[in-house]
Amino acid sequence: MRNPSLLGILLVAACAAAPGPDSRPTLRIVLQHASATELVPILNEVLTSSCPPEPAPGGWRCITNVQTNSMVFQGTPEQLREISELIHRLDVPAQALR
Repeated sequence: MRNPSLLGILLVAACAAAPGPDSRPTLRIVLQHASATELVPILNEVLTSSCPPEPAPGGWRCITNVQTNSMVFQGTPEQLREISELIHRLDVPAQALR
C-alpha cells in the first residue's frame, strides 16, 4: 500500500554528482500513484524537451524503472527542481484528478 503522507513522491537522491563525462546532478523519484512510463510523454510535452537515452547539450534526460516505478533524471539543478515540482503535482491518487 502506498503512503499518502509522502505527498506523491520520494526524493531519494538529489544533486549527486555522477562520475564520468556528464557530471550533472541526478535526481531519483519513486512515484506513489502515477505510472513512470505514463509520465514521460507528459514531461516531454510540458517541459518542451525530450527524454532520450543521451541528452542534448544542456538538456535533461530521464530513465524509467518499471519494476520500482521510479524515474532517474539528470540535468541542471534548475531543471531538476522544475521536474520535481511538476511530478509532485501529477503523482496524485486518481480520485484527486476528478
